[in-house]
Amino acid sequence: MELKKLLKTKLSKAAAFAGISLLSLNAQAQVEVTIGNLAQEGTWVGYANWFENNGAFEANQQLTYAGGSPWGFDALKSVLNAGANTISIYPNYNTYEAGNAYWANGNTGNKIFEGSTMVERTDLAGQQLVFSGTTVSSTLTSSFKDVAFIKVLNPANGYSVDYHVTEELVPGENWTLTTGNFTIQPGMLVQYGLAVMGLNQNPTTEAANGFTVVTAGEPEEPEQPAGETVTISDLATPELWKAYANWFENNGAFENNQPLTYAGGSPWGFDALKSVLDAGANTISVYPNYNTYEAGNAYWADGDTGNKIFEGSTYVERNNLAGSSLTFIGTTISTTLLPAFEDVAFIKILNPANGYSVDYHVTADLVAGQEWNLTTGNFNILPGMVVQYGIAVMGKNQNPNTEAANGFTVVGSATAGIKDLKKNTIVMYPNPASSVLNFSSEDAIETIEIYNIMGQKVVNAKPSQNTATVDVSGLMNGVYIVNTTVNGKQNSARFIKQ
Repeated sequence: MELKKLLKTKLSKAAAFAGISLLSLNAQAQVEVTIGNLAQEGTWVGYANWFENNGAFEANQQLTYAGGSPWGFDALKSVLNAGANTISIYPNYNTYEAGNAYWANGNTGNKIFEGSTMVERTDLAGQQLVFSGTTVSSTLTSSFKDVAFIKVLNPANGYSVDYHVTEELVPGENWTLTTGNFTIQPGMLVQYGLAVMGLNQNPTTEAANGFTVVTAGEPEEPEQPAGETVTISDLATPELWKAYANWFENNGAFENNQPLTYAGGSPWGFDALKSVLDAGANTISVYPNYNTYEAGNAYWADGDTGNKIFEGSTYVERNNLAGSSLTFIGTTISTTLLPAFEDVAFIKILNPANGYSVDYHVTADLVAGQEWNLTTGNFNILPGMVVQYGIAVMGKNQNPNTEAANGFTVVGSATAGIKDLKKNTIVMYPNPASSVLNFSSEDAIETIEIYNIMGQKVVNAKPSQNTATVDVSGLMNGVYIVNTTVNGKQNSARFIKQ
């Protein structure tokens, strides 16, 4: 459902683990919510997105976004019954208008309509949200999809969807969704609720199409799925590692952290992507894009510079992880990449049964000399879902004569075991920050050192405890490097003072 929106945003910057244990004790306070407060005006809201009716929804292919808007409950046809504490959700009928080719195709609808009944929160920074409930009944026909969901949107990054998890509504069953250990930063918008998606409908078909009823439910701890840990390896195995490119319009949005305008995407060769897989050294080197630049071609070039924001991904794709979990670890050996580019390790989970929606996405910045550890945690990988993990570089496509100046990044396999990496993990928030930076870890934080871009140490703290707060109000606005030490192991991250 969110594929179009996600394609139009920059890679999200979720560097914390996502869901090591669904309801486990961690550094974040838990907020448990369910179906309730239905009579309280303004708590629950309605919203609609709609997509072109081109066969993609039925074929589980990428949807073409057409529009979106707040939507009233009467128009959405959601029934909030405060007395029974239930919500009934239906397909959409109010948009159908015979003779209006935008919304109708003869006697049937003409748009794929997603109606969401949800709660929006902006007060969950530094906390973990757990959303649970029970599906009382459903007569909804199989041509529609109904789910419970949690989304976390980042207004500071053009309302990018930095976290998204869903669960199908099955009659008689409980659902429990969580933000896990994903770090909800100040200002982020958290949405949780219910959605129905399918072709908008002629009102004469309402009785036949059915509906779904949900109510409150207690959170349940699912069994921790068996896990698999992967790293940079098997680089000589034919067709294991793949290359793909997405590109976006060069309109200033990338530099200003605003929503990107998607322009195209395609499989891409390693030579064209300029990714170097060295099986002997077991390293991958990733670069900005140069092969698209063509002087005089206004699509790809603007004079001596490029004219598209190019995202090149070098990754592995798996479809055999249903019921399991994946942890992706590795080391950034070195980087000379300029700040004009973004380089990350990532895990994505795509759902072909839902139009290749990106149902899970987590990234980590590539910091020279540091390891990354990303995991799917307790996210429920369903049969048929496609799991991708790898490395991506994003920025303006480049004139080849700038290659030496732009730099590149080299990554390799992790040098520590998964258990050691988990123990050394530290969470830092908010980012950007104006007054204080908060830190938390499973074990005692030994040191916190902050350096400015000139390499000068501006903060030196030794908390010797699991949590710490550092006053950064006196620092000048800009980008800083934060080095922390846990169990003798140093971690590095960037933060923005504003």
